Amino acid sequence: MYNEPLIQQTINKLRKVTENYESLIFEKIGELDSPMYLITKNHLRKPPTEGLSKLTVPLDWGGYEKNLWITGTYTVKEPGKKLYAVSHAGGWEEMFFLNGKPYGIFSWKYTDCCGGVHDAAFICDSAEPGTVFELAFECYSGHFNKGIDRFSSAPAPVPDEKDSEVAAVCNGVDICVMNEEVNELVRDLYELISLTDILEDNNMMKYRARRALTDIAGTLKM
Repeated sequence: MYNEPLIQQTINKLRKVTENYESLIFEKIGELDSPMYLITKNHLRKPPTEGLSKLTVPLDWGGYEKNLWITGTYTVKEPGKKLYAVSHAGGWEEMFFLNGKPYGIFSWKYTDCCGGVHDAAFICDSAEPGTVFELAFECYSGHFNKGIDRFSSAPAPVPDEKDSEVAAVCNGVDICVMNEEVNELVRDLYELISLTDILEDNNMMKYRARRALTDIAGTLKM
């Protein structure tokens, strides 16, 4: 029997289930070794090697056109693991450098799914124990001039008291492995729930998405 209130209740429960499973996608297995940091307004083109300080978290940073650089190494402990960097540096965006070269990005502009569009950076498929990776992260706290990207000509200077509008807190960087089954489940759930949210009621894809979510709810025994 078609029971709209019951179906909607099931979908809402699955939203919460998805949020709970999301926290299980990555399992922390380590942190950066001897992390260092630098806060600057300069748009550096490579990871800095001078002016760095020891990183102690939490670290308050951010402000108008300010960047936080985090550098450190990670030594592989176990063989056969696919490794990811999961940053908790704060801000809007980050450029990820691996062994001195640009290797990926982080972005928290849109957080509708899995913490952001780019919430983790791939390090390697597998590496032998003792392998050392050099990691660096250029973190951008954002700006409050709409329509201005970070490399555009800056408008008039903004008073320091407005820095709080783009303040950020750094809580370090984790080295993680991914539970790929959980990752697939979470992303599939997000897609199906999104279809039920945005499609018109007379759309067959919306009907199929709702049916699929009902079947998943039965499998999960909510």
